[in-house]
Amino acid sequence: QHPDQFFGFAIGSRHLRHDQVIDYMQYLADASDRVQLKEYGITQGRRPALSLIISSAGNLERLDEIRLRHRRLSSGRVPEPGPDDHLVMYLGYGVHGDEASAMNAAPLVAYHLASSKSALVAKWLDRSVYLLDPSLNPDGNDRFANWANEHRGRLANRAPADREHRHAWPGGR
Repeated sequence: QHPDQFFGFAIGSRHLRHDQVIDYMQYLADASDRVQLKEYGITQGRRPALSLIISSAGNLERLDEIRLRHRRLSSGRVPEPGPDDHLVMYLGYGVHGDEASAMNAAPLVAYHLASSKSALVAKWLDRSVYLLDPSLNPDGNDRFANWANEHRGRLANRAPADREHRHAWPGGR
C-alpha cells in the first residue's frame, strides 16, 4: 500500500507519529522481498530506533558478504571498488524533532524503493544497499507531532500567530 492508503490520509496533511512510521516500515518489511527491518537501539523515551535495509532480494540474501566487502574497502585494505562491490548509502531522516517533514518523507522514499517497477530503480537496487533510518530523533518528533496535531484545526491556519504554529517551550532545537 502507498503510505496515503496505509495511514488513511495524505502525507503532509497531518504529522506522523513515530509509532505510525514504525508500523508502516514493518508493513513494508513484511510485504516486500526488497526490505528488511533492523532495530539497533531504543530511545530515552523507550521508542525503537531502527533502520530499513533496502536492496534487491538477491543482495539481501548475501548481505553479510556485501557488508564484509564494504568494510574491507572502507578500511583501505582493498585499494578500489571492484565490479562486484555495492554502494552502501545511509539515509537518515529528521535530527530536529520540530522539522517533521523529514520523518514524513521517509515512508514515501521507502515505498518507492520497495515497490517501484522502474528498470532504473531495479538497477539501483542491484548495485546498492540503502540503510533508511526514518527518524534520528523519535522522541523529539513525537513531542512535536502530538503538539501540532492537537493544536491544529480541521483546516490548516496560515496565520503565523495561530497556536498551531507557535508551540511551547521546550522547542525542538
